[in-house]
Amino acid sequence: MSKFDKIIIGSVITFAGFFILGIGVIVYNSYKCARIPVYQTVITDFEIQPLKIKVSKDLHAEMLVEIQKIIEQFEIKTLQCFIFQGHSQRPSYLVNMVGKISDNKTLANISEQKLPLNDHTILQATLKLCGANPKEDDSFFELNVLWIHKILIYKNYIIISMSVSNPTYLNSDAEKQAFLEKFIRNKKR
Repeated sequence: MSKFDKIIIGSVITFAGFFILGIGVIVYNSYKCARIPVYQTVITDFEIQPLKIKVSKDLHAEMLVEIQKIIEQFEIKTLQCFIFQGHSQRPSYLVNMVGKISDNKTLANISEQKLPLNDHTILQATLKLCGANPKEDDSFFELNVLWIHKILIYKNYIIISMSVSNPTYLNSDAEKQAFLEKFIRNKKR
């Protein structure tokens, strides 16, 4: 093997190593960023907002009534709200709103279908931020799916989760608050 061949092979191996390292960094950063919320706040005395989505008004009103019924059933008075970056290359977000279920409420009407929590890293991060301390082998229940809303139950926590996009990235806290207010806001007095 000539000296030139060795240089070419060494260059190709070095380039491949840098390429693999670059892919690894991108995957690591996208995984790490998804677990840290870009915005969080606590809202009390709230109301769920009607969404601007392409469904019939009757279906949309039915979804809002269903969510409100669940909130009243479990006597949720305060929601901790989190916005997570959904995708690093486009302005998509995951909004998780977490409420603590009243101690005197039973969860008897919940379906027995359990989903593993270890497959849902953002849900794990949300629960940790709320003080739930989930374990790796824990599971949760998917109570209801209403268009873009998923209503999940983990022990004595209820999570209203939705994946949404925005025309632009959210940079300032004011933009993030306005984005969140599309979905939930304090009741007008």
